[in-house]
Amino acid sequence: MEDLIYKFLIQANYPRSAIVTDVAIVDGVESAADASFVVVDPDTTDRLAVIKVIGPANADLLIEQAALLSHISQAVGGKQVQGFVVRVDTKASREAEQVQFYRCHPNTELQQLSARTFPDMGSLQVHHQLMRPVTPPETQNVSLPEEVDPAVPALGAGLWLPAALLILVATIDMGVRIFSGSSFIDLQHAVLLSAGLVLLSLPALVRYSKALSGDRS
Repeated sequence: MEDLIYKFLIQANYPRSAIVTDVAIVDGVESAADASFVVVDPDTTDRLAVIKVIGPANADLLIEQAALLSHISQAVGGKQVQGFVVRVDTKASREAEQVQFYRCHPNTELQQLSARTFPDMGSLQVHHQLMRPVTPPETQNVSLPEEVDPAVPALGAGLWLPAALLILVATIDMGVRIFSGSSFIDLQHAVLLSAGLVLLSLPALVRYSKALSGDRS
């Protein structure tokens, strides 16, 4: 009986290397009594299907064998592996009853197939890929640039403009001293100029100080 189904698989273009007859070497299958063949992907050795060939059997025995093979298929590869029971009765009067195919895993119910609808190698591979557990993408930590708190004003023109004016006046005064030997700013005017520049920058300093105090609180 098993030779008949083996020939059927070869005629259905299953590679010989994909049909494992020594089923005991596959995890989840203990002996030939549990399964007749295990179909694997020759390139990746992924388990694709488990096939059990039985002789003439009534409905109760068929259901019992299907339940057993479904359990084995689950152990071999979960829902990615399909399980098939093939009932062979060469003495049956009707040709359609001589070989009958049933899918028992991962179906919840026994599903009868024909020789034409029995999945080929490519169908088993597609089923295996579609039933592969989806791995969620890894979360990546993205560092965002620090946002400037709008409540804290930057040191703007209120501070750098008075400082720039003071530097400009000092530079001009130095140039006048070098070329003429005298200064156009005496001590009294320098003090007044510095005081005026401080008064110009004072409001900006006060606003900045208040913003920092509010942010810390």
